[in-house]
Amino acid sequence: MINLSHIIYLILLLLPAGIANMTPVFLQKLPYARPIDNRKTYKGRRITGDNKTWRGLLGGIILGTLAASIEGMFFAFPATPLLWGLTISTGALIGDIIESMIKRRLGKQPGTAWHPFDEIDWLLGALIFGSFLYAFDVMSWLLVITIGAILHTLINYLRKRLLYYFSA
Repeated sequence: MINLSHIIYLILLLLPAGIANMTPVFLQKLPYARPIDNRKTYKGRRITGDNKTWRGLLGGIILGTLAASIEGMFFAFPATPLLWGLTISTGALIGDIIESMIKRRLGKQPGTAWHPFDEIDWLLGALIFGSFLYAFDVMSWLLVITIGAILHTLINYLRKRLLYYFSA
């Protein structure tokens, strides 16, 4: 049975992964954007592309873990906040990197939309990594993927509108 308290619990549980997933976008202006794939190619195509950097990966893991540590003062995680944040933040970013690798294999250019995978890659990574510490049931997986995809789309839309508004 779906109830509002379970949905709120899942959102709070995965909030650090969402923060980790958003962090690389906000770190784009910082220096040291070394690509994770070191500009290597496989069968003539980049492995991940210039958009997947060590700066984004490490920054996302650090900020996601920090967010879990702060949230852990008010919310009980299935593990210590530090371990939970580190685990799901890493999972979220690894999920995004794997999706990028698949996009390159399919010949899609970096930044090209690939729905619904752009919206759920980080969620799948966070759920898979988080499953080592918490037993998500099937309904939780479905709720997280559905609600997460909707929230991700809404946040991206609002981010683009705000960037447009403040750059005009």
